[in-house]
Amino acid sequence: MSENPFQSPVDPSESLGREEAIVAEGILTARDLRAAYLLQMFSRQSVAILLIGCVSGAMLLGLVRPELARIEWIAAHAILISLATLITFSRLYYVFPYWRQTRRRLLAAPERQRLTLSDAGIRIEAAGADVLLSWSQIGRVRANRRIMSIYARTGRLIFLPSHFFDSEADYRAARRKIDEGVRFAASAPAWETKPSPPEPPADEETIVAVGELTWGELLHGYWHFLRWQILALTLLASLFAAIGVCLGGATWLLLEPDPALIPAALLPLLISALLVFIMALYYRAIRQVYLTQAAGVIRTWQITQQQLYETTPHERASIPWSEITKLVEHEERLILIQQRRDVHIVPRRFFASEAQWRQAVEWGRAGCAAKR
Repeated sequence: MSENPFQSPVDPSESLGREEAIVAEGILTARDLRAAYLLQMFSRQSVAILLIGCVSGAMLLGLVRPELARIEWIAAHAILISLATLITFSRLYYVFPYWRQTRRRLLAAPERQRLTLSDAGIRIEAAGADVLLSWSQIGRVRANRRIMSIYARTGRLIFLPSHFFDSEADYRAARRKIDEGVRFAASAPAWETKPSPPEPPADEETIVAVGELTWGELLHGYWHFLRWQILALTLLASLFAAIGVCLGGATWLLLEPDPALIPAALLPLLISALLVFIMALYYRAIRQVYLTQAAGVIRTWQITQQQLYETTPHERASIPWSEITKLVEHEERLILIQQRRDVHIVPRRFFASEAQWRQAVEWGRAGCAAKR
């Protein structure tokens, strides 16, 4: 036996290796998306807030109508308000922009995905995209027996359905690995993903555009992407607010107003407030995209006549021109709408020369014209 006190007692050939990666693969459908939405909306915290709000609303109704202030009426109205709120929350799945657009995309074409859980983090491979997130980039995880929702600090939402696995034991093992990775990420050194840029065909002319998006450029791009929804929400919110103000004014001016006019005036105002809240969610989502995926992130575009390749420090994607359903030519930027589910902004200042900018615009025009 060696006298060296620093020599490891373990045979080097028997040293522990890195933990084996867990691979999950399957087809993500609109049913999986709805399961993830219900998991997010009806967590314990949201249900508790819902119950408190419904009881408070029933008590407020008792103050407006004293004859309904009995305990049995308050309980009945609390149940009715709860049911109405639950139905409303479940219907909002078809209203909120992210869920509505993703549902539309998955209904049109369910997406095959491959997720690899390794010591480095979570790698997501899907059509035209290859993303690698380190464990330190994972914010929180919610799960039930049907699906797991993983919230990344970059703004990405990852879905991991149980049918991606061969058995429930494999699904639980993946959940444990994710929990352990997130738990120990804070004490581990930050690990930056640096995906190698996709290689365009060697025989194709390639234009390279590099830069960082500004808040104004991103906001302009999303305006073209969401403007009809925002205009419709603004019109409806203004209409319901006007109705509520008129009814409230009539109630105030009447010498002996009908007590029923008070809830009749409040209801349009509440609907208007809900629509304004939805618009605020649009803005918050765009701001979150900017803070997590644009601010401080250098984007590299490799543009050919057939497609575009986008690379950031965290992900890479290839986008055929045939998938661009709308091309908006602005004096200072190109705005590309990809199959009504995503928007890409390529500013003019990203290009090394005016000739390269004009060539990229011509390729974009030709690609969109060929699709039509």
